[in-house]
Amino acid sequence: MRKSKKSLLLGTDHSALQPNHAEGNRLVGLSPTFWMLLVLTGIMTGIAAGLLMKLLSGMQHLCYSYHGGTFLAAVQAEPLQRRIVVVCCAGVVGVDGPTASNVPI
Repeated sequence: MRKSKKSLLLGTDHSALQPNHAEGNRLVGLSPTFWMLLVLTGIMTGIAAGLLMKLLSGMQHLCYSYHGGTFLAAVQAEPLQRRIVVVCCAGVVGVDGPTASNVPI
């Protein structure tokens, strides 16, 4: 007799849904290498995020030439034409950048 999808979800046969299911909430089969790679992935992701924030901050300072105060105050101090040009340039780089460098989107 074939079990329905509902009985598989509610029943105790978890092997059909997840082949690496550990019995009794134990982390069976997860090697130290897995945990080391998991921690390294987290560390590298954090470092990459920090570098991207530095890049974003640098671009804000370059585009709006401010050195103190809030970003909002620096943007509001710039003329409207400059704000429009900066946003349009960012749009061109965002859309055409990956295309120009032959990176698939």
